[in-house]
Amino acid sequence: VGLTSAEADVQLKFHGYNAIEIYVEPWYLLLLHQFTMPMSFMLEVAMVISGAAEEWADFAIIGTMLVVNCMLGFVEEMKARASVDALKKKAVSPVSVVRDGSVFNINPKLLVPQDVIYIRAGDAVPADCVYVAGPEMKVNTAAVTGESLPRRYGKGVTYCDEGCEPAPGQEKYDRYLQQGCTIQEGAGSYCYVKRTGTNTTQGAAMGSMDTGHSQSAFEKKIIDITMYIIIITLIDVAVVILVQCEVRGYSLWDEVVDCLSLIIASVPVALPMVIQITMSL
Repeated sequence: VGLTSAEADVQLKFHGYNAIEIYVEPWYLLLLHQFTMPMSFMLEVAMVISGAAEEWADFAIIGTMLVVNCMLGFVEEMKARASVDALKKKAVSPVSVVRDGSVFNINPKLLVPQDVIYIRAGDAVPADCVYVAGPEMKVNTAAVTGESLPRRYGKGVTYCDEGCEPAPGQEKYDRYLQQGCTIQEGAGSYCYVKRTGTNTTQGAAMGSMDTGHSQSAFEKKIIDITMYIIIITLIDVAVVILVQCEVRGYSLWDEVVDCLSLIIASVPVALPMVIQITMSL
């Protein structure tokens, strides 16, 4: 029979939308992250030194490169985020639900616990459900459980006793379908919605994951190389200043200014820009 529209509205207000809310880093933190990268940090140090030495031409050039690199990275990050959001919107398929005694399609995010849904071959399971009635169907659970073979549901399926391992030709006792599974075969079956949104098994798993800024393997390798360059540069600068000041008697500040060119020369200033352009192609 399913819920009435009034009952569904009450459940929706209590449980919320059937959506898994994932933390999205605010744009201003994403922009700030561009200025805290190792390469950007070295350019910022060079800017401070050139500004203190009143080398305004160098200050302007380094500052321009820093801003261009960071803004280019920020724009590419925002474009990637917009592309993912667009794909998510296109991937949403309506689900058939039984309400007020009739079957009609709604947006999956409007599903609530106690809803009765009608799913068939090709549909994705929109929430944690329990099989109720219908012909035999096969459900691909590989994306959720890793099982290579589809599970069988239906009144013609023989189930083992609760708490026991299934014998050959039997299925597990429970009739639960987890969100994220796909109906591989089946003319159409009715299922009862148990949990929605972050209360589903998939929602709980995603909620426990670290949702901060993540880096690809390529980005990590580039950062590692950059860190090696920075460390070698700082050691080189320290040796030059030590020799020039302690052995040859030059002024410390003069040597710091002279080492500015060494810092700028050792840092591949255009590397962030090249990486961003290459990855955007």
